Amino acid sequence: MPPPSRFAYEIRCTGEETYFKVKKTTRMEKVFTTYASRKGVSVSALRFLLDGSRVGAEDTPTSLELEDQDQIDCMLEQQGG
Repeated sequence: MPPPSRFAYEIRCTGEETYFKVKKTTRMEKVFTTYASRKGVSVSALRFLLDGSRVGAEDTPTSLELEDQDQIDCMLEQQGG
């Protein structure tokens, strides 16, 4: 049986979990924009991490080797001074 073309994973930000079900070829930019819109913040104010490494807008679940139910962490960008 071929692997499913869609799978689910979550984005967790400050303890809140948001689940997405996307195609394995969907660019993360689309997911990030949707997430930011739902949270009412600018996507440029957010940072997305997978196992401590930054996830880029051009990445896809396939390029990241995401598996069903994996978690991407989200953080608000810290402004230093």
